[in-house]
Amino acid sequence: MSKPKEIKPVIDSKHARIAVYSDPGVGKTRLAGTSPGRVLLLRPPTDHTDAMLPADKRRVEEWVVDDWDDMNNSLEYLRHEGEQYDWVWVDSFSLLQDHLLDDVWDTAVREKPARARYDVVQGEYGINMARLGRWLRHVVGPDLFNF
Repeated sequence: MSKPKEIKPVIDSKHARIAVYSDPGVGKTRLAGTSPGRVLLLRPPTDHTDAMLPADKRRVEEWVVDDWDDMNNSLEYLRHEGEQYDWVWVDSFSLLQDHLLDDVWDTAVREKPARARYDVVQGEYGINMARLGRWLRHVVGPDLFNF
């Protein structure tokens, strides 16, 4: 029996994909700021870059993501223009997830105002997580930058 055409040699990615998870204040943002080359930092409006060194702050660009419109715009931008950056960081994914969930909830309440008496339910969490998963797959898939 011959080898199936689906079996192919392993090919290395051109870029690294890492996740750094730790307690607040240990230096994750500072680490992102020290990345070599051109750096883009995506962050929610409640996060901050105070921990970055002054020289890194002058070199790093940031995109403050307020809602899913911003997140979707960042996806399209990174898929088409992302190769101009050596590193793209999301700081902090957990805070960003909370802001994006607020956006999903606000949309649910606009569509059905009576829901404002209640709170977020599994449906909103599911929508938010599915969108985040899709965003992540489509951002790292093209292998245009270190993420």
